[in-house]
Amino acid sequence: MRKYLLPLIATAGLASASSAFAATASGTFNVQVTIVKACSVAATAINFGNLSTILGTESANSTVSVVCNAGTPYNLSFISGNNAAITASGNLLNGANTIPVNYAFANAAAAAGTGTATNTIAVTLPTATPYPATGLYQQTQTVYVNY
Repeated sequence: MRKYLLPLIATAGLASASSAFAATASGTFNVQVTIVKACSVAATAINFGNLSTILGTESANSTVSVVCNAGTPYNLSFISGNNAAITASGNLLNGANTIPVNYAFANAAAAAGTGTATNTIAVTLPTATPYPATGLYQQTQTVYVNY
């Protein structure tokens, strides 16, 4: 008889132990994130290649990629701030020569949008210096995305 009682007592103990954990309580917690406005801008380089004279008909384009949060309005500009300058000019310089090669540039299309877009900057060389001194002429130019 004792043989049978021991397994019954053990089974009864397990049954009562598992029923002790049958109730459940719960709690809640919040998960959140705040997405702030952000934009980035990148532009491809412009290289007119090798020229011996400047005729005034030379032109090249830079592709500008703008990535902003969805729905974020922006405008492209050649100056920082809310004033959208969509045309400008610059001077390509050769370290050995003090006479620059002038150039003009402009946004080829609307310089405003929302979200993600591409734009084109058109650059031209005017005939002001048709026969510049030989050498590499360059300048770093900045395009801004104001949002």
